[in-house]
Amino acid sequence: MPPLACFYSATLAWNPTAVDTVDGNGKRSLKLGAVCRANGIALTENEAHDALFDARATLALFRVLRERAPRSVALMLANAHKSGPIRLLSRGDLICLGDASRLVPAVGVMANPDNATSWAALDLSIDPAGYLDGSAEEIAGLLTRPGPRPVRMVKTNAQPIVLAWEDAQHALPADRLDDAVYNDRASQVRRHPAFKRHLTEALKNRFADRETSPYPEATLYSGGFLSDADMRICARWHELPWDQRGGLVKHMGDVRLQAFANRQMFLEAPECLAPEAWRKGRDWLQERLTTATDVPWLTLPKAIREVAELRAALDPQDADRHAHLDAIERWLRERSDRQQMAA
Repeated sequence: MPPLACFYSATLAWNPTAVDTVDGNGKRSLKLGAVCRANGIALTENEAHDALFDARATLALFRVLRERAPRSVALMLANAHKSGPIRLLSRGDLICLGDASRLVPAVGVMANPDNATSWAALDLSIDPAGYLDGSAEEIAGLLTRPGPRPVRMVKTNAQPIVLAWEDAQHALPADRLDDAVYNDRASQVRRHPAFKRHLTEALKNRFADRETSPYPEATLYSGGFLSDADMRICARWHELPWDQRGGLVKHMGDVRLQAFANRQMFLEAPECLAPEAWRKGRDWLQERLTTATDVPWLTLPKAIREVAELRAALDPQDADRHAHLDAIERWLRERSDRQQMAA
């Protein structure tokens, strides 16, 4: 969730009357343009697609939030660094956990054993008696099941809506239960002899069946952290002139770094590559841009097809947009022709 969206959602949950979310059609909207106009900030639909107008409107909306709901803003500012949410989650006390516009009673349980910035918390509006005795496999299913999830993963470094009980329990839904019920449920979790162990196994095996991607850019997280030695080599690589960088690549222990370094050299200083490395770079770029294989990025053939789909959905009388698409398609086809000639 973007930073302003965190502040806005927290304000809606903590003090829903502080800001207006009804658009010009009388419907609730969280789109930046609609929210700004509902709260007296000028931002037309056309302007909402311009980065500068968006930035100005975002700043104006933040000022509105700070003026109308200063306490909500202060609470969320405390979560700007991961230490804030971690402190609340690790205490084991009741907390309020939020999403787009709603708070639920919760309790932090444990950090992900493979990622200390990700914390498991339990939604205490759901009776834990129904899952505490579950196996690791059954608990893993709670993380992805449709509908309300009793186990939620909180990204502590993404400014989550995690609020102290005394600060936000007044904003819980009207059908909330007594505090004693939530405290008892949290106590059940703490006392259970096997739940935390099974949850640990579930988190460790959460992505065990996920196939490793053949693309290095898709393994930035799953491929593990860089070693200290590789980090020192990377720093040195950036310090050297292009004609000396190639010699360092073979000393990088992480194959992802080797791939990125070779690609960067081909794009920025191909004349500094050895002939074999240059051919590999050429083949990589050719494959990257023109492959017909289903890959997780936008290729030239895929972009040309998308232009055709956009054109088919356009009003035939909309000459301006058809002209824009024509210009885009010409550029794509010219680039595609150049790649074919280079091959």
